[in-house]
Amino acid sequence: MFRNEENLKWRGVLDWAVHSSTEWVAKIGFEAGYNRVTNRAARSADTADISGVVRLGIVAR
Repeated sequence: MFRNEENLKWRGVLDWAVHSSTEWVAKIGFEAGYNRVTNRAARSADTADISGVVRLGIVAR
């Protein structure tokens, strides 16, 4: 069976403890994603999506 679509997905995550003390920890996180759908039958139907999130967390110990 021949498929007309190809999917490419990528995701990356980085989590880093910026500051730490005896009472709390400050963390920053970066998350990025890329999705692409290629349609071999109709190139005009190709789509691509890039997304990203930045998180800052302060956590009590």
